[in-house]
Amino acid sequence: MRPFMDRLLEILAGATASPAELWFLVWNGYGTQEDLSQDAVVEIHPSWHGFRAYFLFRGSFDVSEVNGEIMFEPPSFWWPEDRGWFVSTDIDASSTYVGGSLELIDQLMADDLLEVLPAELDDPFDGSFDP
Repeated sequence: MRPFMDRLLEILAGATASPAELWFLVWNGYGTQEDLSQDAVVEIHPSWHGFRAYFLFRGSFDVSEVNGEIMFEPPSFWWPEDRGWFVSTDIDASSTYVGGSLELIDQLMADDLLEVLPAELDDPFDGSFDP
């Protein structure tokens, strides 16, 4: 898993003017919830019933470190300060979604290490997490 993540991070770092300023949303339902809440900028609760709550963190491009501490739980959503791209991995899904410029998506799709499939905003997603 790490080689894939390292490659994704390398590509994403080149697609933002603010690689040292990232935002992360981490689901508040992990077992380390109390530890996470101490370092979070804020805890975000959904206004819709049935949706997940998250802790918001600010950190660097080293996704494993936030606020100078090692983060063991993966972020569900993350993006740079300049909003050059957006990454989403649902805790129950087997895929990661990346939104960004056509140039970024083309670069991801051309990479031999990553398995990338194109998606459109109007593509159906029913929550079954089947590709």
